[in-house]
Amino acid sequence: MDIRYQIAALPCDGRRIEGLIHLTEFDMSGMDCSFPHPKMFTNMLNLTKLTARGCNLGNSRRFYTNALFKGLNHLSNIDISSNKIIQLNSSTFADQSDSLKMLLLDSNLIENCPIQSLEQLKVLELLDIRNNLIASLTYSEFTLLENYPSASENFKVKLAGNPFVCDCSSMDFLSWISTTQVIYDKDDLVCINNNMKVVELLKTFQDFRIDCTSQFWLIFAVSLAVIFLVLGIVFRLAWRYSVNLRFWCRHQVEHETFPYDIFISYCREDCKWIRKPFTTWLEQHNIRYSAEDKTFDTGLDMCDNIMGAIDDSYQTVFVVSCKFLEYEWQTFAMKVASRYSFRKGRERMNIIILLDDMKRSEFPKLIRENWDIIRPLQWPDEHNTDKTRLCTARKLFWVKLLKRIRKGNKRLASSLNSESTV
Repeated sequence: MDIRYQIAALPCDGRRIEGLIHLTEFDMSGMDCSFPHPKMFTNMLNLTKLTARGCNLGNSRRFYTNALFKGLNHLSNIDISSNKIIQLNSSTFADQSDSLKMLLLDSNLIENCPIQSLEQLKVLELLDIRNNLIASLTYSEFTLLENYPSASENFKVKLAGNPFVCDCSSMDFLSWISTTQVIYDKDDLVCINNNMKVVELLKTFQDFRIDCTSQFWLIFAVSLAVIFLVLGIVFRLAWRYSVNLRFWCRHQVEHETFPYDIFISYCREDCKWIRKPFTTWLEQHNIRYSAEDKTFDTGLDMCDNIMGAIDDSYQTVFVVSCKFLEYEWQTFAMKVASRYSFRKGRERMNIIILLDDMKRSEFPKLIRENWDIIRPLQWPDEHNTDKTRLCTARKLFWVKLLKRIRKGNKRLASSLNSESTV
């Protein structure tokens, strides 16, 4: 029976064809079967050849089950080309496992070789999957085609018209093409990426393989170098800025007598106050101090300089203004000193001098948590118009500062007394 491409396309939606028990060949191409009746072919028990080109079967869910062709045990030739089929279900042709010899799937939307369906078909002789969307075949796919367990010794597959990508990633597939006898239309295969026939490429396949190998090792080496570079930068930054990491890894320096009484941490905007009056006052009271511009080693990492200065000093004095916390190294020093404060015998090592009005919330977490223990000292306001009160406030500031230093410094505690502070 041939009812293909009628002037008015016949719909098979929801319709069941009956009374064709002896029908052996049926061509229904052009019918709209987007929603076919699940038992449309039930009575065609002797059907051997079915042609249904351009019937929109790919839009039907029923096509992807075994209901549509159920019971057609004599069907040996199926042509369902141009049906917008995306893939085949392993159960679609379950009842044709011992009968189907030709399966034509030309001009559909298949992206992978339908190996699940092929494994069910025992006598298949020809698989036509031309003009689909297959870019390459995987190892398991072309191995199945090469060793297809068919009763026929002349199993062939048609692959022409697919957009094959011939690059280094498809090396195994191209190697298989060069040796296999299964592909019926090998001479018509084309590489879409360079518009070259595969057989032409295979003539220089050895050179192609060498280029790919070189390219692989180049990419591998570059990737490895980039990975190591990124890891190196990450670990470098982690080591440079992570206080906890350095605190855990650094060996604690033990001193019977510290080289310096205090380490001064400050920002460059406050250099004027540091030089005078602060360092002048320190020298007058024989207080040995370490500072960036005085004792830091220019060839040493900044973090190591800071941690070394804190290690070598009884106490750390932070001279804090509004600009201080904008500098990463000053904040780093404050975090390190805060961590060191938890070491036995160094609980009073942090002294904070506020040159400006600063809020507690602006300081690092460990400083905020120990704010009541640290009790920052406030430098008297320079703009105080009452000179007498300003002078008295400054004298009181120096008295408090010296008491703080003396409490955390064994050397000064034994040599200084309260009368020498004024």
